[in-house]
Amino acid sequence: MNKKFDDQIKESLMKGTEESTKLKDEIWNKIEQEIDANQIKQKIDHNPIGGSRRMIKQKRKTPRIFGLGAVAAALLIVFLAGTAPGHAAIDRVRELFVPEKTIVEELEGMEEETDVNLQKSRLGYVIYFDEQRYSLDSLDGKDKIAPIEQADYVPEVFMEIEQVEDKDIETLATEIQKMLAGEYETVRNEGSVDSPIESIYLYANTGNNWDDEVVKYYLVDNTQGGVFVIKQQFFFEASEGFGVRFDNMLKEFQMISLEE
Repeated sequence: MNKKFDDQIKESLMKGTEESTKLKDEIWNKIEQEIDANQIKQKIDHNPIGGSRRMIKQKRKTPRIFGLGAVAAALLIVFLAGTAPGHAAIDRVRELFVPEKTIVEELEGMEEETDVNLQKSRLGYVIYFDEQRYSLDSLDGKDKIAPIEQADYVPEVFMEIEQVEDKDIETLATEIQKMLAGEYETVRNEGSVDSPIESIYLYANTGNNWDDEVVKYYLVDNTQGGVFVIKQQFFFEASEGFGVRFDNMLKEFQMISLEE
């Protein structure tokens, strides 16, 4: 799993246990003790003769690393499983991957409840969208999420996701920016952004008329030396409609290992 997802799991668990600060501290102490015990045991097992005391002493000098991610989360779940706050925490983790849920979207100043469904891609990510309104097609190593109903007198509306494994994010951003400069009237590289997804964000359009084409790129580091390239396309007037809905989908985007 990626670091962002690990952080989300930890955050969810922490929120679920906020009713009991004392319990939370005890849990983390137990996790540390468990990790220490396992690491010491492993070193003793690998050095059964004369090495145990030295190894233990060296361990105490080594700073603890708290970026434990999913491993710590799993341990935390074990310790919490028999408590009321623990059940609340586990429920929050489950919410990250529930098959369907209802989200509240703000569109043109109005709040709207939308039922969304979990979609797991072979490209190594999950995302949620409204299956009554959108469909997903996979072709040539790319996933395309598009409205089921599209007008034929405006630019095609879609969000396309692919994973480029042989280029780093900065190189790819430069290449895409050059490509956009040759096709669109306005091109902006907004640099690193945190919302709707942690990424490098590029924007381009053919003009400001209601039916002018708009494209947005979000480049997401896959933490494996490659990049998820997410392209959105719609028309200018749909910026507060389709544009916002696509961005809301990306708020639920999570990279996963293909074994999950």
